[in-house]
Amino acid sequence: MPGKKYALQLLDKVSQDPLDFIMQEHIGTVNCLNGHSLTVAMENKAFFEALTESDLLLCDGILIQFLCRLMLGKKVKRITGPKFADLYIKYAKQKILFLGSSETVCKKLLLFMKDRTLSKCDAYSPSFTNVVTEKFVQENLTAVKSADPSSVFLGLTAPKQEILAHRMKPFVSNINFLQVGAYFEFAAGTLQRAPKFLSWLGLEWLWRLILQPTKIGKRIINLRKLFFILL
Repeated sequence: MPGKKYALQLLDKVSQDPLDFIMQEHIGTVNCLNGHSLTVAMENKAFFEALTESDLLLCDGILIQFLCRLMLGKKVKRITGPKFADLYIKYAKQKILFLGSSETVCKKLLLFMKDRTLSKCDAYSPSFTNVVTEKFVQENLTAVKSADPSSVFLGLTAPKQEILAHRMKPFVSNINFLQVGAYFEFAAGTLQRAPKFLSWLGLEWLWRLILQPTKIGKRIINLRKLFFILL
């Protein structure tokens, strides 16, 4: 399905001012769009559909901000998934379920949240899988229904988390699903956040590249597919 029109469709979906949604009790599904996710979505139909049906699509990266301006003449405010999560937790007094990562990270995450929010927090570490199967969806759906949260933060990496949320949403339409990038690791203290000046410059990717050269390096190399599609 690669094609410029698919990239334009996702760029057009990006919210111009996501902060307008912070105070809302019900947002729906919040996803992030960065260079990596845009590239993967061009080759993964399920991921593409999940992103296009977002209720809020964040501009999670300076590349997306640039492409929106260049290709659509559209100004958008850049905000990363973790930053959106910070603000949402600060202002939204809800029951939150953190779904993803390891049990160790989840425990550290809940300890971090204990004195930092009035929201009631719980965590669930699902079994590992590379593919979102029906069994995996049902296992996580059971965990979500059992926790009965107002919002679910997913930290399973793209595109698994977006596809999972998209497939669970019809069964729990009253719950918000937020994909929050590396927020789990940042809050748990297992991954250090980028310095503020790098974030201001839109260079969080450079910091992640330094900390996780193999993982982020592969993503950067993969961007050549996106540039080929757009050109």
